Amino acid sequence: MIKKILKAKRGSLVKDNATLFIATFIGSAFGYLFHFFVARLLGPSSYGILGSLLSILYILTIPFNTIQTAIARFTSEFNSKKEEGKIAFLLRKSTKKMFIAGVVLSIILILLTPSLKSFLKIESSSPFIVLSFITIFVLLLPIIRGVMQGLQDFNKLGLNLILEGVFKFGLGVLFVLIGLQVNGAVGAIIASFGIPFFIGFYNLRKYLKIKEVPIEKTKLYKYSVNLLILLSALTIFYSIDVLLVKHYFSSKEAGFYAAASLLGKVIFFGTLSITQVMFAKVSDNLFNKKAFKRIMYQSLLVIGTFGLGTFLFYILFPNFTINLFVGQEFAAIKPYIGKFAIIMTLFSLFYALSFYHISLNRNKFILLIILADIVEIALITQFHNSIEQVVNILLYIVLALFTILFIYTILKKDDKTFNSNPSIQ
Repeated sequence: MIKKILKAKRGSLVKDNATLFIATFIGSAFGYLFHFFVARLLGPSSYGILGSLLSILYILTIPFNTIQTAIARFTSEFNSKKEEGKIAFLLRKSTKKMFIAGVVLSIILILLTPSLKSFLKIESSSPFIVLSFITIFVLLLPIIRGVMQGLQDFNKLGLNLILEGVFKFGLGVLFVLIGLQVNGAVGAIIASFGIPFFIGFYNLRKYLKIKEVPIEKTKLYKYSVNLLILLSALTIFYSIDVLLVKHYFSSKEAGFYAAASLLGKVIFFGTLSITQVMFAKVSDNLFNKKAFKRIMYQSLLVIGTFGLGTFLFYILFPNFTINLFVGQEFAAIKPYIGKFAIIMTLFSLFYALSFYHISLNRNKFILLIILADIVEIALITQFHNSIEQVVNILLYIVLALFTILFIYTILKKDDKTFNSNPSIQ
């Protein structure tokens, strides 16, 4: 079967994957340079606080990913039909509504600060207040990127991703060095969302001049709700463990866990571009009544290869890996980095399969992810005697998730399914 996949026509799939993969790699490289310096400058305890805040940020990005994917899906549909007026409508109306929603969400996060401080055992309120300002751009930036993804303009999208990494690294190191500590690191992340938004909006200025054509909002909202549930379930799975560890373990142990989790997420964020390109291509082929299952297999092959290579590097050169990313002060994470590589490789494959099915307007499988989240929270709450115990819980759950969905995907007859109506299937 692998030979058949490799011999399949690649064309723009390979080119677009390469473009976005390279851009994501460069952006991620700057992102990990941010962690490389910040982890050393802050130390395990303060880095544990930052890790907890980043987990909150991942949860806040649930709307981010929902908006980007929904916008990309409908932009792809409108673009395939040459309906630029509808794209203009989608861009302008979404920007206005999400700005208002972002301000409201920011206020809610500030009001929740006392409860978050207590649960995460963080004394200062200022990191949460600083973090609250990111909610505005968390809702605005994905609109820009979603339109670019739907238009399959991966050059502009790639540049936008690179800019995010550059500003996060440059400003993050600067702010921490001048004494802003965790607040400075969070402030840099806010800037890394805000500046690319304004640049991306300028890149799409063409659609500010085109006459708007109203779209059927019911279909968009229905699709967005299904997508929101999916992304909520997926994001909770790879974020809630860090928050629970911060609650049940000491600050130093939580810092070690956050660092080990970060090394695993290299695989997830490093292959996220593959899933984004696959989603755009499958959606486009669905609307144009072309076969699309091979695109998914090719994408899984690339993700699996990247994950395997990273896993081998981690287990062959563990000390070098730890020193490279977070420093020898985090040497205690050595027993866990190999397992985290396996966990995040399996999760990345499962994530890609989830987006494959949602692009085909299927969503019953989301119940499986919700169940996995409940099991994860219950098991970690009950069994947290050691970091290793928590890591093993994640490994067994994600292995079961991927196995079940992969078998379902193989058995499902996809290439004859050309229904573009986003209803439950």
